[in-house]
Amino acid sequence: MTVGGNSSTSAVISFARSGSQTFTTTLPVVTGNVDWKINSGSTLVMGSSIMYGRNFTLSAGAVFQWVLCWVSQQQDYLAIFKFQVHDHIVPVLIMFIQEGLHRIQVEESLATVRNLTVNNGGTLTMSTDFTVTGVLNLANGKINTGSNTLYVTNTSTSSITGYSSADYIIGNLNRSVGSSGTYDYPLGTTSNYELLTLKLSGTAGFSNVLGKFTSADPNDASYDLDSITASGVHMSELLDYGSWTLTPNSNLTSGTFTVTLNEDGYSNTILDGTVITLANRANLTSQWLPAGTHDDANQSVVSGVATAERSTLTRFGIFAIAIGDFPMFANPTLRSGTAGAVNAIYVFPIVVRGVDAWVEIMNLSNGATLDNIDNSAVGYNSSFQPFINYPAGRTAYIEWKITFKKAGTSTDTQ
Repeated sequence: MTVGGNSSTSAVISFARSGSQTFTTTLPVVTGNVDWKINSGSTLVMGSSIMYGRNFTLSAGAVFQWVLCWVSQQQDYLAIFKFQVHDHIVPVLIMFIQEGLHRIQVEESLATVRNLTVNNGGTLTMSTDFTVTGVLNLANGKINTGSNTLYVTNTSTSSITGYSSADYIIGNLNRSVGSSGTYDYPLGTTSNYELLTLKLSGTAGFSNVLGKFTSADPNDASYDLDSITASGVHMSELLDYGSWTLTPNSNLTSGTFTVTLNEDGYSNTILDGTVITLANRANLTSQWLPAGTHDDANQSVVSGVATAERSTLTRFGIFAIAIGDFPMFANPTLRSGTAGAVNAIYVFPIVVRGVDAWVEIMNLSNGATLDNIDNSAVGYNSSFQPFINYPAGRTAYIEWKITFKKAGTSTDTQ
């Protein structure tokens, strides 16, 4: 069978019948842009025949039998299959079935395919570097690169498709890039999706960028965040689930870029007054520094996923999400004394991260009385807003003492 026409002409041989179907050939009788697909419920029996064509898709629930070995959903089997495209044999693949999930391991040191579709609902595990020169489609499943690297050498911004919070890459993803464009790095761990987006603006000096997510708490007392502010707030800690690393193949010589991080799985508390931003450092022994431009409109926390972004960046390296807090006086409780009387102490919990405020009435002057220790119905809710009653025609006031304590304790902050 020959597919003619121009380079965009293609055909699909689809095995869809329930049960076994046999394909046998001894010569390259299939030429041109031919794709092969085995649908769910169908079994393709190849024997020792060689398959010629372009793309190969084994759907979840499909069975592929060859060279006296076979794969089923009930047993664990090991077999070797060589994809041959025209006169070029590309990588030997080893496929396992474990607990109903496909896992593919690449066994050749040079593994290259044009297009790769992950559509098995499981995790493909690489045992060597692997290259996709066309389109990587993460339609249904994950790829775990281990210590290896998955290369996507097509510089199109759409060379990776289909990714989602359930379908992404665990490990190292190297994308070839143009001078401008928005490139997603759908990264994550076995548990959480950690998407990074790299937007290039007229950049030069490099042609590919390696991205990875490291699932380890990036907070280190040796490297503080004192120099990083956003919206006038000093950052106090990093979200603790992990950090991202972007490494170009050579240095940036001109242009700028934007990095957007989306972090899930952290255990930090997000308060009403929390401000988030992107932090960057060159390597593990460098200080975290403010870099690029922060815009409040591009930072958010939605359904537990924190998004941070900075633009006009000129330095690659390690990126993480930093957080800090506006002071927030809310939800006071009477700790001791009589409400509204001298010596009464009220506690405002977590006015900033890890800090409570103790507010004590020291003096009621010239007939002043306390109506409400904090009226949040009007004014600016985050502020300390006591409402005071005073006699007509008099100047009356209340004297306060505010002490900051370590959250949940009676210990003064340092």
